[in-house]
Amino acid sequence: MSENVENFLFHPRPLTYVVVFMVVSLVWFFTRSKKISDTRRYLNYHDLDKDDRDTLR
Repeated sequence: MSENVENFLFHPRPLTYVVVFMVVSLVWFFTRSKKISDTRRYLNYHDLDKDDRDTLR
């Protein structure tokens, strides 16, 4: 391993923590927004289903 890599791995600078935090928060944000859109699609599907039952009646 090169010296730079060892320094990076074993003596992280504050900037490293900031970058890691940003990446983690971005991933969390995208997974959360995907879940929200899935939930919205699920609710829309059930609204349509209910309307169809009303028209069938």
